[in-house]
Amino acid sequence: MSTLSELEAIAALLERLPQADAAELVTLARTCPEFGVQALLPRVQSVLDELRHRLIEVIAQAHHEAALAEEWIASLEALAEAEADVESAA
Repeated sequence: MSTLSELEAIAALLERLPQADAAELVTLARTCPEFGVQALLPRVQSVLDELRHRLIEVIAQAHHEAALAEEWIASLEALAEAEADVESAA
């Protein structure tokens, strides 16, 4: 099992960074010795919290609207069944 040299590890990290997701970037920033990088973490966390909150709002609204649509469809189906029952009884 070979180990990476420092040069190879840094090169691999540089290659990965453009595709890294937010979680990877935050994890890396927490361990970065450069103060300027660590100083950005509260802003990043704030933006992620805001994004999470907004997504929850939007998805909760979509869930509510989907529930209303299902109830409406069920009421239409019940009405159609009732009309069919009346027609077959006549």
